Amino acid sequence: MNVREYKLKSEHGQSPKSLVWRDQELVDWVGGQVIYHLDGNVEPRRINYAYRFDNAIASASGRWALLFETLGTKGILLDQGNIVREINRSFYHASAYAFPGAFFVRPDGGEALLHCPKEYCQLDIEDLETGQCISELSERAPKDVFHGRLAISPGSSFVMSAGWVWHPADVVAVSNLRDCLNNPTKLDEIGWNNGFCDLDYDLWASFLDDNRYAVFALDQRIADAKESNDPKLKELRYAKTEEEEDEYPDAPMKVMIFDCETGQQLSSVVTEAIVGDMMPVGADYVLGLYEYPKLFELSSGRVVQSWPHITTGKHNRSISRQIPPAPRIAKDPENRRIAITQAEGTIEVLVFDEAR
Repeated sequence: MNVREYKLKSEHGQSPKSLVWRDQELVDWVGGQVIYHLDGNVEPRRINYAYRFDNAIASASGRWALLFETLGTKGILLDQGNIVREINRSFYHASAYAFPGAFFVRPDGGEALLHCPKEYCQLDIEDLETGQCISELSERAPKDVFHGRLAISPGSSFVMSAGWVWHPADVVAVSNLRDCLNNPTKLDEIGWNNGFCDLDYDLWASFLDDNRYAVFALDQRIADAKESNDPKLKELRYAKTEEEEDEYPDAPMKVMIFDCETGQQLSSVVTEAIVGDMMPVGADYVLGLYEYPKLFELSSGRVVQSWPHITTGKHNRSISRQIPPAPRIAKDPENRRIAITQAEGTIEVLVFDEAR
């Protein structure tokens, strides 16, 4: 696969505080709406936010942005750069896992925000234009799930929560978003009776398209061995054939692919290295973001390309309190590109072209 790489210099040599794609440019909303162009031009800071915001997400249209403190309780909603209202979440274990929030497009074309403004375990849907909670029902009965790493499928058909439940243990669950809009009590089922959870594994997940999602599972003992440079890590095997995969069902590192609608597991492959956070690259690859970017072939689990000079952090689970903050990463799977801030004040951009 042909990959184009760009290195952008950030404003004043300081690493951007947030990073979001907007058409052909990158925006640091938290840093004061600084705009970075791929030709190297920078539009300077326009505003200063007098708070500890350290991350941001934006809606598909680019109109709306949510600034928040990753391990805090406070956020603000912007409409075309102007502050509209504050967004909050429960204090309960807020310092342990990232602020949950995801924008999506409703069937009527309006944009909405999925987040947890009332309780850590209750997902709600907010109309961005009015601020109304459109999931408000007296019948709501949320289960004991810490919702996190929220994601919406490319066509806004499905919602994913990759949070955790008390033991603690990671849990990944996907539900039909249209069903949740029609009946908000469906939001209370996410992660409780329709989730994937294994006490022995740390989990990370990503939509591959509007029909499939991938879950990376890492045996917690392997994660510990990685941190301690245990030589046993080198003895790990990765599957080459279906027969070998069947022979090692309890693989230490694996990517499983599921059907969004049915939840049925479609495939599983043992990976050559830790994947961690990931972004789909076309139908056949995912970019793993543990330590540095690695392009994994989904059919074999092999690393086909890597960029060890780009630092991406070591996040591989929902609870991130004891993990050093990761660089700011802006994913754009639709256009096969990703941007990653670096400590020296640069932004590394990878653009994946069609396979040759």
